[in-house]
Amino acid sequence: MGKVLYKYIEARHLLSCLKNGGRVKLFDLPASDPIDCNFTISDDNLKKSFYMLAEVACLLELMNDDSYKKNRLVVKAFNTLKKDIDINGVYKQNILLKSLLNVTIKKGNYFRSFCKRYEPEFDKTYKDIIEKLKMRTLIGSLTYSNDEYRMWDYYGDHHKGLCIEYEFDNPNGLLDAIYTDDDNSFDLYTVLTHMIPSLYFGHKEMNGMSDECLNTCYLPFLKKRRGYSHEREVRRIFIDQRENIIKEEGLWFLTNVRVKAVYTGCMIDDNVRQQVEEICKNKVIVHHFILERGKNELTLVD
Repeated sequence: MGKVLYKYIEARHLLSCLKNGGRVKLFDLPASDPIDCNFTISDDNLKKSFYMLAEVACLLELMNDDSYKKNRLVVKAFNTLKKDIDINGVYKQNILLKSLLNVTIKKGNYFRSFCKRYEPEFDKTYKDIIEKLKMRTLIGSLTYSNDEYRMWDYYGDHHKGLCIEYEFDNPNGLLDAIYTDDDNSFDLYTVLTHMIPSLYFGHKEMNGMSDECLNTCYLPFLKKRRGYSHEREVRRIFIDQRENIIKEEGLWFLTNVRVKAVYTGCMIDDNVRQQVEEICKNKVIVHHFILERGKNELTLVD
């Protein structure tokens, strides 16, 4: 038996979600709730990230300066860095490079003055990276609950919509949301170590990301405020991946997912309910929720 999860939808999306045996409606970040997916960075991480990029950018500036580019130590620092990046495809500061940087760009006031000039570029660089990452990402949002009153109100068209029951034969990639009020969710430093080769050394930007970089990027997409823990949300995150994903009439869908049942909200219009039953006839079981008088509790009647 696979993993059973649920998704609340408006009734008008039912046909799209039932196509080809079953599809899950995804959301992209520009259209998502502003409380979702906040890329907040700790002060320490931001500071470490700044000085890492500043060192690289400053070294490249020296290599383009006639008064420095023939300096033996500057050339050695540059060649050491470039060779390391060409081999590893990622920025990793080794002991030799660190010592070379200390006696070249960090000697005197040059690096200090460079950092002041570099601050606006750094701000733009890392903010652009975050925006591009959001644009490259799609999220499938599901839940363990089909009878949560508030979720029916938020996502089920104020109880006038539907809840679809899905079964996933392969649960890999289905990740539980992390409910926390801790704002420091994004490890910018690790992501930048993977971006330096394309940002500064002309490497072709990878279509996919390494597992280390992906794992770092996942965290902001999984975090939600603790006050939403009643949603018991499960997410499937797609960064650059488009296999089994289609776009139809402006909406994204994950395909090849099995629909087990459809549940109607307690305030669904009778005509809509009849249409749902007709659409699902001989295909998918339809269940109905009612609201007990005087209670915010839903009861399944069939």
